[in-house]
Amino acid sequence: LQLDENILRYLLSKRPQELRISNCPRLAHFGPAILIACPTITRLRIQGIPFTSVGIEHVARGFLSLYGRITEFSLRDCGLDDNAAAILAECLPHAYDLAGVNLSENNSTSRGLVPILDALACMRIAKLNMSGNPLRETGVAALATFLGKCASLQVLAIDLVDMGNAGIERLAMAVRHNRTLRELHI
Repeated sequence: LQLDENILRYLLSKRPQELRISNCPRLAHFGPAILIACPTITRLRIQGIPFTSVGIEHVARGFLSLYGRITEFSLRDCGLDDNAAAILAECLPHAYDLAGVNLSENNSTSRGLVPILDALACMRIAKLNMSGNPLRETGVAALATFLGKCASLQVLAIDLVDMGNAGIERLAMAVRHNRTLRELHI
């Protein structure tokens, strides 16, 4: 089955609560805003779609149109770089019911991570997955600061992240003082 815009529109007309799309590069080109134009979607999981900067802007605009209905959001392995992460960070505060974010296996460094963490820090985020991103010591230090600000995070996944000794020490200190974290995946 070749997924195109018309098929996707038809599927969305069925008003699903969850939308999962994996490894469909064609979606990166025809305006990903259609992906979240369905008002019933509360869980959006997109994997393996190499979004362009224009594509991520479409996703961000569609995300804004949901006015807080999204509770889980994943853009795993979508090639998000720091510029795309900054665009995404601008719309995150509008997702006030967001509880889970998966941005694993992208190209986001600490420069892209910091605006996202700043946006999520005042939210009731319970799960954050940044595994497989080139965060290094600076990004892990930003995560440690985030752990000090976020009063709701229960699960943090940072598997396959080069942390360095200084990053590990800062993270260990933050985990020790955090009262809500129940799972740490490293």
